[in-house]
Amino acid sequence: MTDTVSKIFVICEFCQRKLQLRANLAGKTFKCPTCQRMNVAPEPEKGFVNDGLDLLAKAKCPHCWHIFAPEDALVPAASEALVGDMMLGPDAPMRFPPTRFTVDGLPRDGKGAVCLHMACPRCHLTMPRDLMVIPPTFVSIVGAPGTGKSYLLAAMVNQLRRTLPDRFHLFFGDADTVSNATLDDYERTLFHAADGSRFAALRKTEVRGGDLYNEVNIGGQIVAYPRPFLFSVRPMLHHAMYSSDGGAQGSMLVLYDNAGESFNPGADTTGSPVTRHVAHSDAILFLFDPTKDIDFRRRLTGDDPQLKSADLRRQTVILSEISSRIKNLTNLKTNQRHDKPLIVTVAKYDIWRGLLRTPPEAPPIFKGNDGTWRLDVGMIDNVSQAVREMLKGICPDLVSTAESIWSSVRYVPTSATGCSPVQDPSTGALGFRPMDLHPIWADVPLLMFMADRWKGSMLPVGLHGTKK
Repeated sequence: MTDTVSKIFVICEFCQRKLQLRANLAGKTFKCPTCQRMNVAPEPEKGFVNDGLDLLAKAKCPHCWHIFAPEDALVPAASEALVGDMMLGPDAPMRFPPTRFTVDGLPRDGKGAVCLHMACPRCHLTMPRDLMVIPPTFVSIVGAPGTGKSYLLAAMVNQLRRTLPDRFHLFFGDADTVSNATLDDYERTLFHAADGSRFAALRKTEVRGGDLYNEVNIGGQIVAYPRPFLFSVRPMLHHAMYSSDGGAQGSMLVLYDNAGESFNPGADTTGSPVTRHVAHSDAILFLFDPTKDIDFRRRLTGDDPQLKSADLRRQTVILSEISSRIKNLTNLKTNQRHDKPLIVTVAKYDIWRGLLRTPPEAPPIFKGNDGTWRLDVGMIDNVSQAVREMLKGICPDLVSTAESIWSSVRYVPTSATGCSPVQDPSTGALGFRPMDLHPIWADVPLLMFMADRWKGSMLPVGLHGTKK
């Protein structure tokens, strides 16, 4: 159970410092920690400033993973005249601890403008206000260079936008449109193109700089942090857990995507800690690309151009490197296994489906006898076992590495596109025609993880054909 504390905002009548008190102190005497003078916290009807939220006891920054009390959060100025931040540069809005508020509890800057965003007190990067109220869930999507992480992420999110509301009455939407802009561009390029017959491809993920990273001056050193993708997940009107009182429900889903080169041994540095989210993540999605594995290549036939590429890799090295970083950052013992789930996502299923015993075709979702849609966990477990057996026969080192390091491992087949790429006649590059895209099980890894994490409460589960 997440620790939440109902709090109120109060302004010291002597030094004008903004304070946060527990709601049960309303009407009682308290000492201001700054000026040490005694105040009386007003009753609600007498006008104290209250944002009406049950704040988390501790918040975590999705950029630098700093843990802090919500009352210590900074506010970016809204007025254009108030610019210049010691960490983000002269053009960034000034960050400041709020001391002036509207009657609704929203902070004002020095020019009186209402400020709508919050910022981490350590890195000064902005974050949604909901992260002060709703506990975040961190998920890292990792893998070797060129395995298609960005394609899978785009297909996964695009399918979740439909599956969660349509089948489970769960809202799934952007919590920060600015931070999600790159992923939104991925989705539009692949799944919402005006002309579905025109060639489309995603650009290579940058190792540093670009739209996926933020650079911050911390202690005189420029540090690059990954830009997270943030989504709000909460019950809708017809969900069994829906509440009409506007209280905090659901979760904030925080996803990370990095260039595969960032996971190479030695790539993690103090100035570029862009993969350290793996130590804070509640789940790791490891994307394994069979077309880059020599043992898989020998068993695959067809004219898919990906099977002709000279880019072959030992992807188990990346998995071992990720484990090493987690152990170093969390101080795990040498033989201690990670207790957070690992989901081995075997990509490009449309190419290798013939190698799998009883390959799945339909999504693992069914309607129960009560009319409620459920995630078929029995089907997912059966498929996971079948994929595991296949991997043990082809690349056993992948299975042994995963299961010797993580205590919970599942194997899920996915295809972000459902088809082979085509060659752009003008450039020779590989890409896709959006009208040909039909993702297969792209959303299942996250659906499975969310169902496990929520114990089937927000996302119902069942075994197909059994009564629940």
